[in-house]
Amino acid sequence: MRYRRAERVGHLADGGQVIVAVMPDGAPRVLAGTGAVIWQLVDGATDMQLAEALASSYGVDAAEILPVVQGFCGELVGLGVLESV
Repeated sequence: MRYRRAERVGHLADGGQVIVAVMPDGAPRVLAGTGAVIWQLVDGATDMQLAEALASSYGVDAAEILPVVQGFCGELVGLGVLESV
């Protein structure tokens, strides 16, 4: 599946964290660690591309972390900050 940031989402990167919110009045969410990395890479990327990027950075197998990446992206879709395309 391919993902992109939702149009009405504001975000602010602060060090190793990203704060995201559906504008104008959505609750802010803090993404840290790998969540922040995924947010930085997500626009137009597939879940496998995200898993491969994380796998190369952290020295793990992409197929092993793919379900975790899919679950995390699914949560962000549920919150309305990502869209699947």
